[in-house]
Amino acid sequence: MLGRFARLMLVAAFLLTCHGLAAPALSWGQETIRTVHPLYSMTLPDGSMMGGSEPLTIRVAPSDSGRARVGFFESDFRSSGAKWRASGWAASVAASLYAGFPLSEWRISFDIAGFIDGPSAGALMAVGLLAAVNDVELIAGATMTGTVNPDGSIGVVGDLSLKLQGASNAGMTLVLIPTGSRMATQPDGSVLDLQARARELGLEVKEVATLGEAYYLLTGQRLPAGTTDDGREFALPEAVNVAVSESYSEWSERCQASLMGIADKAPYVPENLRPILAEFVSSAEQYRGRGQALFQNGLVCSGLLLVFNAATVADAANNLAALYAGYGESGLAGMELVLGEQFLDEELLDHHREILAGQELANLSDLAVLAEAYAFHNAATVIHQQSKELLLTAMSDPSLSRDNPFLFSLMESVSARESYARNGLLFTGDLLAMGMGHPGPPLPGDESLQDWSGVMHHAAGANLRYFEAVVVARHADNQSISLSEARHELEAADFHLAWAQTSFDAHRLARDNAAGSSHMAASTLGASVASYYLSSLVITKYSCLGDIEGDSGFIAAVAAHERLDALLNTGFDRLRNVILASETQGYTPILPIFHLRAGMGLLATSETLDEKLLSLSEFWAGSTFGRTMNILAEASPPIIPEAGQTFSLTYGLAVKFLDKAFYEVEAAIEWRVANHPVYQAMVVDDDFAAERVQEALDTALQNVLGRLVADEVATTQQAVEEEIQVQCNELLKAYGIEVATVSLGVGNRIVVDE
Repeated sequence: MLGRFARLMLVAAFLLTCHGLAAPALSWGQETIRTVHPLYSMTLPDGSMMGGSEPLTIRVAPSDSGRARVGFFESDFRSSGAKWRASGWAASVAASLYAGFPLSEWRISFDIAGFIDGPSAGALMAVGLLAAVNDVELIAGATMTGTVNPDGSIGVVGDLSLKLQGASNAGMTLVLIPTGSRMATQPDGSVLDLQARARELGLEVKEVATLGEAYYLLTGQRLPAGTTDDGREFALPEAVNVAVSESYSEWSERCQASLMGIADKAPYVPENLRPILAEFVSSAEQYRGRGQALFQNGLVCSGLLLVFNAATVADAANNLAALYAGYGESGLAGMELVLGEQFLDEELLDHHREILAGQELANLSDLAVLAEAYAFHNAATVIHQQSKELLLTAMSDPSLSRDNPFLFSLMESVSARESYARNGLLFTGDLLAMGMGHPGPPLPGDESLQDWSGVMHHAAGANLRYFEAVVVARHADNQSISLSEARHELEAADFHLAWAQTSFDAHRLARDNAAGSSHMAASTLGASVASYYLSSLVITKYSCLGDIEGDSGFIAAVAAHERLDALLNTGFDRLRNVILASETQGYTPILPIFHLRAGMGLLATSETLDEKLLSLSEFWAGSTFGRTMNILAEASPPIIPEAGQTFSLTYGLAVKFLDKAFYEVEAAIEWRVANHPVYQAMVVDDDFAAERVQEALDTALQNVLGRLVADEVATTQQAVEEEIQVQCNELLKAYGIEVATVSLGVGNRIVVDE
């Protein structure tokens, strides 16, 4: 009897022959090699700039360890750096998320012949990796430049005119660039039309927004497109809307209480520190005002997001007001006394951990919510632990005098971090109230969860190492401070960065502190997904949008608004695609829809750069969590029905759709044979029943494939559904299994009668 994997390969080969569709074609032990040509720019010894290209060899082979293995080979110890490794990990994770294969199945290596560093080859590396896995050839003379983001969108890069020159010198004919990059601002402030420049160099330039578009233009093959977006509105269940409204009211009250606390403490704050408080208060009031306006206009998810931010900023300001008042009374010693009272109560941390540990996981939807809740809880715990350690280390350092300005700045930072932690901890309850207890696919095995958790943790680590080497180092140089001081300053000023770093650091805590294997898997997955998409966001924010620093060294504006707009548009589309895929699997993905609606409301009415970046954060959060859950849904164990129980057949793409349908049919038949003597009597020997099932499945398979090929591509899904309906019904009836209803798109329910 052919195994499940063998049948899937038969289906894939048949489709590949008839339609030219790509399908993973590596066999065990086989290595596939693809060569791509990344573009780079570099500064020469005389200070001039040049562009070039170096061959990059990508090798992919099935893993023999069951763990993700990503290697980097170079011909010189200076050949590559932190940015290059971050690009390789980002490419590997993005490709696996896009194609739906666990990275633990492959052993991947990137071998660069010359010197190169930077993030701009990430998208090309992902395309080359997908081509290798699918055993598809790359089109000669074609290359691209651009980063790759967690949602599969192509991120912007710089020095495009130099890279076009490098492509021309290397004999390329087609160069793909990120959408929104055609009009490139030059160092002298002039704007260059890259299309015109490409024509001068004998090149063709095309803009691409997604990994799928790039793959098609570089291979001539299409990746599975997923469910066609019909423009439907994604609504949350009424119970979720009620929970969102209640959460909004609670955070509004917290914000108001903090603002009143600031007013009470203000007279005791030294005069020179009051402008700092005023800036915090202004920011909190702006967030609150915008949140109220959005909420009153029916954009409840966006309203909650901004009011949560308002309450967090106001709480930080209230803490600072108390800290400054203590300083005014007795200097740093007074600050230290106040700060001791601001640390999170350990009992509060334990209480919330017990609430999370007490949640029952009924399905994958519950797991997604719990993973995000654990992400907030574990990050809050790490922030609290690190803050205490930082302060204790500094206060016990004999080289630091009690009037050292660093201690003042450190206590400010610790106070703000404790506010982040406290409010993040409280938000876990809101997530549970909104998301737990809704229908969803069955839970996958813990091994699948750990696979994805480990991969994203490694990718986040590579991102943060890149951020340290580039952005933190740049800030330290510009402000003439140490790397440690620069890191603390950036984390105190940027919530996304602080949460990315602490979520990464929380991975070990998540593994150790969760109760039960499923909870541990949810806890580590939440920390890994959060650190991955947030670290990608801060790299985009500081390195890809033409960031303009203010006097303080923090981002005041971005030059490339059209690039940010392109990322937002693609992020919106990608998240809608993820939600549609979930609905095709038969359930409503609560948190991805919440993230979509929160980002949509902000984007539709955004007034500031901060709100646009918040929108992008919401889109990437929803896409990364949602896409991971969709892949895990495909990896869920088969549903074995009991007498009288209904269960759903859930399908993704046509090939997976066929295979999963046959697998579910086999599961139903195996249950029937195992539990009814009349069918057990049919088993003359061990292979008798198996052979009968296999004959029927082979017939069904050929009939389905025949219909698939005979029809136009536009009706392929309909042809598959119709033929599966006929063949599965006949096969199940032969074993006394009654098909109650058939609607294969969302709810094909099979009822096993007594």
